[in-house]
Amino acid sequence: QVVNRRGINPDYLITLDKDLISKTSIGKIQRTQLSQRFATGEFQEVLKRVDLITENSSHTIPDWFYEKTWERKQGNNQLQKFAQFGVALVFIDKLGLGQQVCQKLETNSQAYVQIELGETFTKINDNHYIIAPDVEEHYQKLYQCLGGENIQIGAIIHLWHYDNYTGTGEIPDTETLETAQKTGIYSLLFILQTFGNHQENYPVRLLYVASLSQSLNPKEAIAYEKATVPGLLKTIPMEIPHWHCRHLDLPQDSLEVNSDRILEELTIDAKDSEVAYRDGERWVSGIKKIDLPSLPLQPLPFKTGGTYLISGGLGGIGVEIAKYLLEHYQAKLLLLGRTPLRGRRNNLKRRLYK
Repeated sequence: QVVNRRGINPDYLITLDKDLISKTSIGKIQRTQLSQRFATGEFQEVLKRVDLITENSSHTIPDWFYEKTWERKQGNNQLQKFAQFGVALVFIDKLGLGQQVCQKLETNSQAYVQIELGETFTKINDNHYIIAPDVEEHYQKLYQCLGGENIQIGAIIHLWHYDNYTGTGEIPDTETLETAQKTGIYSLLFILQTFGNHQENYPVRLLYVASLSQSLNPKEAIAYEKATVPGLLKTIPMEIPHWHCRHLDLPQDSLEVNSDRILEELTIDAKDSEVAYRDGERWVSGIKKIDLPSLPLQPLPFKTGGTYLISGGLGGIGVEIAKYLLEHYQAKLLLLGRTPLRGRRNNLKRRLYK
């Protein structure tokens, strides 16, 4: 309307009461003073209200949003002289990749211990053990058998999520989900709790190797049951600085090729926390800023009668989202919070159904 009626296209539209506009004694607007008040932020709240009313997303959406990207980044291309790094713990898979890695470690005179999946704790020899992935006591027994404080661990290669995946992306049943947690995040957590405080001055390289655990493009299938691991890997170095963690996603290439890639990753000192190989090329993850106002609007993904989990925000924004879902989608909600409701339970119900 301003453009149509006045012929100007302002960058900002500020509505003020007449009494708030600075004028001289003869009624002339003091534009310099108005500009100074604008520059000091005096009209910021007014601007926010106007932007919300006019749906000016370029001003109302904060510059907070990023998206994950993948970029090619070559490693060493071929293995050079293999650097020794204490003892390597290799949690071997069932496809033979771990065995191939152990053979190459031995060829390079690198000390290693292989750990197989099983149900009971078994010591086959000093360099070969069987443990249950979800029994914390087995990890502690392993630690003691390896010599406790006397062993110098330089690398942990975890391959229990490197497997054949024939699914379509959906988790077929709860048993599949539970098994993936036992061999994935629970296993890594027990490793961390058992070995995390071991020789704090000696760096440890944790290499989590998995198949179909990363999706580089929307068309790639992904095993969602493995999705709980990356978050843990990213937080470990924040609590244990001498641990260097890397998530390595490998396709079902030959054991020879993939074992070389694993050994190569152990020699790369870059800070690449997520690496994936596709068609022989090495990719690393990153983030880039999203300009949300420039993107086309899309319909909300919610479904009528759907079930949604809201974690946190029950003192403010979480309640508003819950109210919206209840009102517009008749949704079933699971609300999670860290603070007990106690006497506030009825108040929360009133706010939700107000």
